[in-house]
Amino acid sequence: MSGIRTAFLALLLASARQDPSSSENFPPYRPVSLNVTKVPVRDALKDLSDRTGLPMNLSTCPAGREVTVQVENVPPLQALTEVCKAAMIGWTDRTPIDWRGRGGSPVGGIRFHQVSPVYYRPMAIQYVRHYRIQAYFTTTDYTSGAQGRWLHLSVEPAAGVRPHSVTGIRLTEATDENGQDVLPKLPSKGVAFSTLGIGRTQAGYSKVIPAEATPQKLARLKGSVTFRYPREVKWVKFPNPADGAPAPVTALGCRMSATGYTRKGNSHEFVLSVTPLEGGPIKGSDPETNLPFDFQEVELVTASGERLVSNGYSGAGGKGTMGIVLTMKGSKDEAATEIRIPWAETFIEDVVEFDLRDVVHQ
Repeated sequence: MSGIRTAFLALLLASARQDPSSSENFPPYRPVSLNVTKVPVRDALKDLSDRTGLPMNLSTCPAGREVTVQVENVPPLQALTEVCKAAMIGWTDRTPIDWRGRGGSPVGGIRFHQVSPVYYRPMAIQYVRHYRIQAYFTTTDYTSGAQGRWLHLSVEPAAGVRPHSVTGIRLTEATDENGQDVLPKLPSKGVAFSTLGIGRTQAGYSKVIPAEATPQKLARLKGSVTFRYPREVKWVKFPNPADGAPAPVTALGCRMSATGYTRKGNSHEFVLSVTPLEGGPIKGSDPETNLPFDFQEVELVTASGERLVSNGYSGAGGKGTMGIVLTMKGSKDEAATEIRIPWAETFIEDVVEFDLRDVVHQ
């Protein structure tokens, strides 16, 4: 009886994962095959960009390198890496298109650069749909500078694919080169992912896990990362701020008010006041960590449709009202037609499983 019940639950889970109403909230996934022989790397990359939708800035690609690459039905990031490896160049994505549909600078997209052979030394990397997942050991936590044994796990989404957030990581198997189980020595529970500028100027997620008395090499590391995508993006909107203070808006458990707007040429200054309602999300006085949104999620739209964000903020507050001052600069001398903040109430979770081999010290 238990076997029938298990099979039935597995069928239900599979049906849920294939529910069209859920999958339409995820970015479209287009695996790719590539078979090129001694072609200029720019031609191979342009073909890959046309077929996958990966935004590439080919003006940054070194010229004069021919590549031979054969891959079949692989994730787009894997195909991209194989082309770059054949040409001995590297790629980075520092101006993403995020989950709100907001792009980076006009010269954004994937950028390319020359690398040395050590750049492609053996590493534990796996490509799953839209993500590049990587793990390695170090003797230093690069964030805190602490010495010890550390397992670094990072996830980089594809260009143009930005989840709203990461809700958790789960390690399910860790085996050393002798076949011994070392999972109990990798305490991941309660250690949150750090977000590296999702939707800002760079993108990725990283996690540093204490590795107590672990070997120099893991033959296998399995687990999963859960990403959240909004079912529907909504907006807090303050229209025509130059005409006076718009009415306050209630969202994200807070009352938000536009308390000031000034403009000088193409420079704008906007003051936002946020007051939590009963049981609201503000728990401390630091706007960067206690506001229910990131300051760069505040968008200013000008008459020509330019969408401006701030590179910094000033402000303070407490468990009561919190205020932030944002400065934004456009390319034209024109007033703001709207200031807005995106938000979502409900989310779809995308569980990405990984199975990494030969995790070694870097």
